[in-house]
Amino acid sequence: MRVRPPHPEYRKLLLSYGGVIQQLAFAARKLILEEAPEASEFVYEVYTIADHFTFTERPSDAFVFTTTHANWVNLGFNFGSTLPDPEGLLQGNGKWIRHVRIATDDRSGGAWCSTVAKSGYLTSRAAPNQSHEAEYYDTQGSIRREAV
Repeated sequence: MRVRPPHPEYRKLLLSYGGVIQQLAFAARKLILEEAPEASEFVYEVYTIADHFTFTERPSDAFVFTTTHANWVNLGFNFGSTLPDPEGLLQGNGKWIRHVRIATDDRSGGAWCSTVAKSGYLTSRAAPNQSHEAEYYDTQGSIRREAV
């Protein structure tokens, strides 16, 4: 599937990183947009380059993000603690956010793309609601609700 090209400013921000890291960042972005082509994108430069994706025009509603670092790219999930993780890929100990670290020497390339996409992580975009119930979407659009 063809995805929209990265904004020129995003490309410019990534220029300070090595070519391999740039490729990993673009690959993670492409994976997200292949699963959620209608998502809005918000790019921030903090101590890293953060690229957040949301289905509203509010950055605070982001469901998935990437962060680019000198030696790796993180693929993060704002409600990752509610996601099933049978492969043990998700890292993080906070209340909600989890991420997968993508580096040239571990789980890079097709293996991590396949595992993450097949697990339905990218389309588990609904935040837990007031009743502490989470909605999970698989890649076919099926929905499942579970108590958190």
